[in-house]
Amino acid sequence: MNIKNLFAASFFLFLSVSAFAGNKTVVFFAESFDGVSAKVIQKIESSDKFCLAVAFDEDKYIKKEIQNLIVSHKIEPVLNIVEPYFPLISSQININSSDVFDKTDVCKDILFNYKKTYRTAFERNKHGLYLKGAALNDDVLELFYKNNILWTMAKNENENQRGLFIKNGVALFVPYKNFTTSETKIKQWFDNINNVKFVPIILTASHTKNEKFMLALVNFVNKNSGLDVELPINAAFYGYNSKTIKNNILLEKLSSVPKENVLKLYLADKEIKNYGKKQNEEVYTILCDELSNMYSYNVINGIINNKQNSIKLFDISYTNIFRMLNKKAPSTKEIKYDLSDTENTDTDNGDCKFTKNNNSIIIDNESNIFTTFSVEKNNEYISFKTDADLNVLDSIDIYIDMNSIAYTGSQKMLKPVNAFFVPENSWEFAIRITKQNIYIYKYLSSGAELIETIKNEAGNSSVKVSANILKGNPYNWNYQTVAIKDGEVSDFIENKEKKEKMFNVLPLQIKMYNYID
Repeated sequence: MNIKNLFAASFFLFLSVSAFAGNKTVVFFAESFDGVSAKVIQKIESSDKFCLAVAFDEDKYIKKEIQNLIVSHKIEPVLNIVEPYFPLISSQININSSDVFDKTDVCKDILFNYKKTYRTAFERNKHGLYLKGAALNDDVLELFYKNNILWTMAKNENENQRGLFIKNGVALFVPYKNFTTSETKIKQWFDNINNVKFVPIILTASHTKNEKFMLALVNFVNKNSGLDVELPINAAFYGYNSKTIKNNILLEKLSSVPKENVLKLYLADKEIKNYGKKQNEEVYTILCDELSNMYSYNVINGIINNKQNSIKLFDISYTNIFRMLNKKAPSTKEIKYDLSDTENTDTDNGDCKFTKNNNSIIIDNESNIFTTFSVEKNNEYISFKTDADLNVLDSIDIYIDMNSIAYTGSQKMLKPVNAFFVPENSWEFAIRITKQNIYIYKYLSSGAELIETIKNEAGNSSVKVSANILKGNPYNWNYQTVAIKDGEVSDFIENKEKKEKMFNVLPLQIKMYNYID
């Protein structure tokens, strides 16, 4: 029996008749329960409604009275973890045609050890994972789902969108972090939350250590018949079984991890693997700890936001790894990084010749499949044209990278094609042209979402897209045009010599091009 269905069958037995019946449902998440007064604990224990999730440290003793709240389902416990920047270790990152940075085994170990430690600490199976950073993408959620992480925290790109979402089989709580700390303003705060069924709320130490506030909060919940409070696991199961819970969450757009840092991670990881665990297990463990410091959430997030202390901590760990092995930390300039080199300073790139004519750009592609791709804009439309024959192809797929920032779009081509783009050319929009229809896709954190279907009246490989959909200057964007036959790539824009070599490396990974005056 599927674990979600198994737990759903048992947990829903505990839910009140009124739960989820139409009331506003609150899910509280306490960052800590340290310093909570005995009066507050007693108040929660005597309440028929109040409950919450609490994050505990693995090595801290949990008081007997708090353990009783766990046993009586007033508290759903979670364990704090040393949070990595999950998107860096949830899937492999291609450095070039033969080298990758791949720490997916570490990501799996983190989740396995969490399950094991949780079971030891609470004598029950884990359900959720409380993340303070909550840097998520599709690969992360896929791993969570496979490891039976039923719920977790998430950030939302839309600041006005909070609540409960189901994405890739995982319940995501996007919480309010501005909950009042004044006991006199609790009702006012809830009155201002409109049109939201689920209200996830973060309780910080400022809340939980304030006895007067917590007693007022529990009292407010007890007396408010229009307010339900549930543990996250119960809310999650409601989400799995409800047709009203949406999956349209826009996860926070992940900023680019600078290439320099990715290359240093690759070099450090390669050095540790060459050293091996068998030589000296103690040294090996220290080396791995230094590497985990480098890809920790706090350090990587700090680097993304240009925090000098994070940049310094990253470089200290990088240097320490090589110093421990009596080596000098190498420069990243020594790495062949050809597949991610997207610099294009010449309008004549081998067989890819760029010409600009008034309001259009034309890219030549010498091959038997299609020889030109052009882009033209007016006030209403952006026109894309190729000379491909759709009678002999499944489709022509056009990919658009609007910002040239790594990891801010998708590297995967549209299904069923098993091919990829280099990290620096992640696409935000894609257009699939078939003989019957034209499909326009937008990349969201959940994957490629079809946003418009247009009948291909002419049956040719050209399309006009509204400028209201593709906003900006198309002459500054990066493009790739891919011919698909029998579900595979049969041609794309590239120097003929390079193209032949790239076809010999699987899975295929290609870059995009743009016109530069």
